Amino acid sequence: MAVSSVRRLPAVALSVGVFLLRLAAAGELPAEGPSLRALHEKIAEPRWLVAYLLEPARFQPGTAMPDFDLEAREAQALARFLYGSEEPHASSPLAGDAERGRAIFDRRGCGACHATTTRERSFSGRVPNLASAGLKLHAEWTLSWLRDPRAVDPGATMPRFPLMQAEVEDVVAFLATLREGTDALAGAPPFDPRADATLGKTLFEQYGCGSCHVLGVRTRSSSFSPRTREELVRLGETLVSRYHCRACHRIGPEDPATEFRRADVGAPALDEEARRVRRSWLVAYLESPVPLRPRLEVPMPDYGLDEQEASAITAYLASLAGLEEEAEEAWSPPPELVQAGIERLAHYRCMQCHTTSSTVPPENRAIDLDLARSRLRVSWIRSLLRNPEKALGAGTLMPSVFYDAEGRPKVAGAEKEIEAITAALVASEAGLETAVARLEAERHKAAPGADIDWTKYEY
Repeated sequence: MAVSSVRRLPAVALSVGVFLLRLAAAGELPAEGPSLRALHEKIAEPRWLVAYLLEPARFQPGTAMPDFDLEAREAQALARFLYGSEEPHASSPLAGDAERGRAIFDRRGCGACHATTTRERSFSGRVPNLASAGLKLHAEWTLSWLRDPRAVDPGATMPRFPLMQAEVEDVVAFLATLREGTDALAGAPPFDPRADATLGKTLFEQYGCGSCHVLGVRTRSSSFSPRTREELVRLGETLVSRYHCRACHRIGPEDPATEFRRADVGAPALDEEARRVRRSWLVAYLESPVPLRPRLEVPMPDYGLDEQEASAITAYLASLAGLEEEAEEAWSPPPELVQAGIERLAHYRCMQCHTTSSTVPPENRAIDLDLARSRLRVSWIRSLLRNPEKALGAGTLMPSVFYDAEGRPKVAGAEKEIEAITAALVASEAGLETAVARLEAERHKAAPGADIDWTKYEY
């Protein structure tokens, strides 16, 4: 078919495509659609691709993919072009337990981003709805993707979860059971291996598909290099959207009309995070997350952020908190104050909860206090000790030891005690748990049972 015979989009739609391409080139808006490279390895049923191109929202409610009102022959031509010269091949079944996979999917908080039925919408139009995953995806591709998304697509925004091989196989088995749209697929035009791929390429270019998708391997980082703090903050805001951080965290102003799908993952609100933690720690953590809270079933996954991305997100969080990100307190308390703080930690039996001991169940363990030295800002530690609920939010398990809800002291010398504990947290060179355990053993030998058992404290 001649190019001139192809239906053309209105000029405004083409202008939008050009505008999006320019934004992507400037680093303001990344190409958010999935890579279309090697679709024959990803899509087990090419007929699904034809059906999706004809009516995207039927298979992906809320998708950002527009409906271009294609004719059947155009959808077949575009599918042939996207599928490449490879012929379809069946997906091989893999060992795995679907019920265990469903439990892992729920436990890891996957539902915070992904819907699994067409009655629901995924977190955003750029996050795929998995309702028809069993119709669409090759099991082998899904297995590779879940092991390490960036090994499949270097530009992937899907994080890498620390799953064992057997767990990955179980999740793949669960996804294979999601087969909504079977009837719609049966009524769709077939994939035509003889369709006009040249026409498909013309349609791809004419509809501006390249403004959101790439056909080859895409790079991870933007070529955009922020020159000012304002540009760095703006890039950080873009990255927060790109990586769907709000699926788990509350960050900045939210649109009340948007349906957020936060699972019960226990992820903290990040509006004030820059006031809590040091910039250097946060940048390093975003680049390479480590488990922090033993109670959480869903640890922070690894997005593979580079230093520029991590710095940009940190700058954006600092701007939300109204804080210059470089402003970090430097405090070197005297050794006698540090030792006094260790003694107070022992007195209040803080290690009943703040322990790394594997003999204490995770639900009774709080964050390792040795992390405070490199992680927390001095001013925030003091605020936390004065009013845990204000610092951590309603429902925190951290008891209010020094002041009551009205701000009245509950112990003598409350500020001196807070200052001593703060000094121990930020300046102790030895492991706090070991140092406190030694003092606790010595004191309880002299006066057993003299202190509060915080595991029985009424919060």
